[in-house]
Amino acid sequence: MTSPQTNYYLIYATANDSDYLVDYANLNRMCQSNPGVSKIHVYLAVSEVEEHHETDDVALAIFTEMLDKSPWFELQGVYFKDNVGRDFSSVQVCLKAVRASAKDHDVVMIRNRSAYGPFRAGWYAAYLNLLNSREDIGMVGNTINQSGHPDSAYDKEVITCHVQTYLYLARFEVLRGLVDDFPGARETDRLELINNGELGLSRSIMSKGYGLTCLQWPEHVFGMGIYQIPELPLTDIKHHQLGLPFEHRHSKVPYINKKLQRKWNWKKRFFQLKVRLEKIIG
Repeated sequence: MTSPQTNYYLIYATANDSDYLVDYANLNRMCQSNPGVSKIHVYLAVSEVEEHHETDDVALAIFTEMLDKSPWFELQGVYFKDNVGRDFSSVQVCLKAVRASAKDHDVVMIRNRSAYGPFRAGWYAAYLNLLNSREDIGMVGNTINQSGHPDSAYDKEVITCHVQTYLYLARFEVLRGLVDDFPGARETDRLELINNGELGLSRSIMSKGYGLTCLQWPEHVFGMGIYQIPELPLTDIKHHQLGLPFEHRHSKVPYINKKLQRKWNWKKRFFQLKVRLEKIIG
């Protein structure tokens, strides 16, 4: 009996409080780097920190063309939503759309604009292979933090180890039960977003009996009674350049250069005219 075909999804969450240059750099790298799997269904969500503006339409027109031209991606939806819950509500909006087609064995990668990269080919497959390495792994990420947020005080019994949500991947069967009440989706306070969103997501998955692991520490699995591993750093490792397919923006990895900035400015001017012309034509 043949195994059912796996479908691959990618949710990209951002916000309209910048000129989208970082998003352009991220998506440009995605479109230039073979993910190592077959066609990926892409969903984009934008938190409207500021009032919707022509800049948003221009940026999304550029991103749509980029993804449509790529041999690896198929853009399924673009969603603008309010800023309550920030990235976690963005993920929820996209997961509700994914739910219409995804089967339990299908795989979803979720990333936000803080995940710089990819920096090498085979990036999606790298996380997928880690997920497939053990049947009891429910979610994998780029990095895991063992200690929670430094500005929060936690009781000793509180589980603080968590996959850091700038990039993570799971099968849809693990995420399906969280879609309608996704951790952090209703939070407005930054610390509550982290504690109830980022930490809450990992706790929810571990409470189902699944383990967590990450590409930086692939030989270590958290959960199932193991919530801290003393020989691993308790500090936030995402602030360091780690040589992984993705780096966090705080790692100070060289990323935006003048050539990319000029290219982005040119594209914005061209697509601004295109968007305006399309509105005139109707």
